[in-house]
Amino acid sequence: MQKKFCMEEKVWTGGILLCLLLFNVHLLSTGQNSEFVDTLFVKRLNNLNLSIEIPYSDIAGDHITLLTHQKVKQTTKSLGIFFAERDYIVSVIKSAQLPEELQYLPLALTQMNTGFQDKFHSAGIWQLPYFVALKYGLTLNDEIDERYDVTKSTVAAVAYLGELSGKYTDFWDLIIAYSNSPSALQTAKIRSSDKADVWNLYASGNLPHKDIIPDFIAYLYLANFYQSHHIKPVPPKPDGEFTTISLRQSVSRDRFISLLQLDKSSFSTSNPVLRGNNLPADYEIKIPPEKSTLFLSLEDSLYVVYTIENNHTVENIVVTSSKPSTPPSQTKPTYYTVKSGDVLGKLAIKYNTNVSQLKKWNNLKSDNIYIGQRLIVRQGINSPRTETNDNNKTPTNSQANKKKTLYIIQKGDTLNKIARMYKVSIEDIKKWNNLKNDTIYAGQQLIIQ
Repeated sequence: MQKKFCMEEKVWTGGILLCLLLFNVHLLSTGQNSEFVDTLFVKRLNNLNLSIEIPYSDIAGDHITLLTHQKVKQTTKSLGIFFAERDYIVSVIKSAQLPEELQYLPLALTQMNTGFQDKFHSAGIWQLPYFVALKYGLTLNDEIDERYDVTKSTVAAVAYLGELSGKYTDFWDLIIAYSNSPSALQTAKIRSSDKADVWNLYASGNLPHKDIIPDFIAYLYLANFYQSHHIKPVPPKPDGEFTTISLRQSVSRDRFISLLQLDKSSFSTSNPVLRGNNLPADYEIKIPPEKSTLFLSLEDSLYVVYTIENNHTVENIVVTSSKPSTPPSQTKPTYYTVKSGDVLGKLAIKYNTNVSQLKKWNNLKSDNIYIGQRLIVRQGINSPRTETNDNNKTPTNSQANKKKTLYIIQKGDTLNKIARMYKVSIEDIKKWNNLKNDTIYAGQQLIIQ
């Protein structure tokens, strides 16, 4: 009887403890009982073996609660990217002999958004300003922005932090100076009566990015205790296998993607630093391995087309994918009615021309167009096949060069067939397109002069 009573007492006591535990977890998950929640957060942070002091505030607690509830999907994704890049980031920070806690800075700055760009033109996971990136050796131009390269931007960001650490010995001064600028930190200290407390700077310093303070604490906490909030970080999808190529000269990005039949979104994901309308020469470009042979066969054609377009002779190119039959002298201009979201650049790509030619055809003084406006997007053309002189003789080479046809090769085409189609020689086609042999592929573009 005594033994039965003892067992019932233990079950009863265990049940109460379990209920209390579940109740506390419920309070934590619903954001209630903020005093209990803050106490728990502080206790957990104090148990970390950190080299810096964490000036906890209920503001930081609110940010933690926000990230674990309303923004839990974002937090899950951000932590997944962070853990995928963490080892490399920490290794660079250690090499610079800086506090390892700086590893959480890109999480707090951009949530590890590899495509981040703000209104001040700072970019990449480290939110690097343009001139800071240039100062620390990153390439930035119309075609390349290496701030979007995690590896290279990390090296530049840590170098900048190393420079700032020579001026700011306090960790939080370093964080604020990096994310807000040294002048903003100095102004904030003046506004807050130069009080050292970081939360005083947050409240009265008028910092443009003051949330870096609670965000840094929140993400430091979550990177170490995400499991306690039932968060399962999702690692980024692997890019897959790629072959690295480089171009001998710049080419059009859209033509490159179109001719190699690449997925535009996947290409951008694999090559985040390539930001312009053209792909640069002598720079690593990733493409799927199965596209390597196709690239090699089309490479020279890409250069020919790009050279002609850059010499502003694109208006003399007739894009065709079939045998020329109708006399081009009878061809009428093609018109297009402007819709919402249209810009001249977009229309130029769609109709295989350029902005300068669209403006010329439509007597536009600027790039501005409006909804409902009727534009000429393709002008009437003359074909090299039907051009004759006054004596009805075949045009001379100088006359033929005035008009060029951009022919898109179809299945079953051969150089011999195309040469007969346009009444030119095979050798001329090979010369115009820098072809090393007679091999051609469906989808390839050839210049016919």
